[in-house]
Amino acid sequence: MQLGIFDHMQKNDKPERSYADMYANHLEVLEFADQTGMDFYFVAEHHFDLGFSECPSPGTFLGAASQRTKKIRLGPLVLSCHCGTPSVSPKKSRCWIT
Repeated sequence: MQLGIFDHMQKNDKPERSYADMYANHLEVLEFADQTGMDFYFVAEHHFDLGFSECPSPGTFLGAASQRTKKIRLGPLVLSCHCGTPSVSPKKSRCWIT
């Protein structure tokens, strides 16, 4: 059996929390998941939803995560097709980081 994590990157429980702190915390959780043998980590792309999910660019976050992990497979689970250039979204959906 393979196990994975789906992350919304929420900070609605602490609105005063900085984005730098939120991203650093999620990277620490991801490093721990990698060290404990989790198989996958997925993150959702959301725009304009302050408080619920604050990851407008999963590729950027996953790029940072790839520098801190060894085995876990990383990928976006939700991509917003209406944001940005329409031809870019299909390309982004194929960019698994292994």
